[in-house]
Amino acid sequence: MAIYTRKGDKGETTLPASGIISKSNIKLECLGTIDELNSCIGLARAFSPEDISKLLVPVQHALAKLQAQIAMPHGSQVRIGSDDVDLLERDIDHIEQMLPEIKRFILPSGSKSASVLHLARTVCRRAEREMVRLKEKEGVDEEALKYINRLSSFLFELARCANKVEGVGDEEPDYYKKP
Repeated sequence: MAIYTRKGDKGETTLPASGIISKSNIKLECLGTIDELNSCIGLARAFSPEDISKLLVPVQHALAKLQAQIAMPHGSQVRIGSDDVDLLERDIDHIEQMLPEIKRFILPSGSKSASVLHLARTVCRRAEREMVRLKEKEGVDEEALKYINRLSSFLFELARCANKVEGVGDEEPDYYKKP
């Protein structure tokens, strides 16, 4: 059986809870960006030391839950909950204890692992903006919004952690340097 169906050739697709919709629909934009985010996290896992990679596994599973929840907001049995948000907050708190406090902006750079984590963070922020737009049109669960917001903070701190583990310092923009 071929993976292609030809059903989307005219710019439409079907979601179980929504029926036939345009591929430019904000719900599909959200789902696609979350898929892109999950792929970035998979790439980060491939480039990261094992301890960092392990922290990303539950994130990938949570993002799959989030996609199901957005695709079928009232019919999905899996949902992002406060336990998912709590896990991210505990991980952020743990990572922050290992890192020096930052008081300035840093460049999204460093080791390969950190750089991919920073990329994932920026895709996460885009997913959050799209989820807010979807919330304004159709509604989005508050815990899902909390999760995606915490996730970008988690990815930021994890990128800094990757730099520390790999012996690379965080780099500040040159506008902080005195002439």
